[in-house]
Amino acid sequence: MRKHKGDVTYYLEKEGDSYRLIKKVKARTNVTNGNKTTKITYYDCLLTEHELLNLDFTLNGLRADDETAIKTLIMEFKQNENK
Repeated sequence: MRKHKGDVTYYLEKEGDSYRLIKKVKARTNVTNGNKTTKITYYDCLLTEHELLNLDFTLNGLRADDETAIKTLIMEFKQNENK
């Protein structure tokens, strides 16, 4: 599952009993032929369900601004998982 917030994209996938949370940010560079856009991975971590629900948003590329988007992503993922 993926969620966009401006230039930031969050991905949440289930791998067995663990969850992979990825945060990518769009980066632009000037090239002689024009602008080039790429995605830079700021956070990529494999977490247990307990770690996923108790994330520390001050470490490893996450910020306090990410908290609402990630919690919404987790809630939507859980709802889709239970269907």
